[in-house]
Amino acid sequence: MMRNAVDSSTIFAIGYDPVTKTLEIEFHKSGKKQNINPVYTYAPISQERFAEFWKSAKSPINPEGSLGKYFKDYIRHDQSLTVTRVSPEAA
Repeated sequence: MMRNAVDSSTIFAIGYDPVTKTLEIEFHKSGKKQNINPVYTYAPISQERFAEFWKSAKSPINPEGSLGKYFKDYIRHDQSLTVTRVSPEAA
């Protein structure tokens, strides 16, 4: 899946597949032991929900926006989603 780099201290890039309703998030690596950015998929994510997530990004018209905050508040702990860590070879 193609991912687009974003302006976020938590998230490096995001991608979305509307056919499979899958959101893919590449996070900034954390800690000294990690040498690659971890990538996870979240499904199902509707197109409307992805649009809300995308609009939450920091921008000139939304200078206080935060993809990381939206992720933390609305996606991270959503138990209706299937979460999968993508292997580095597949990413």
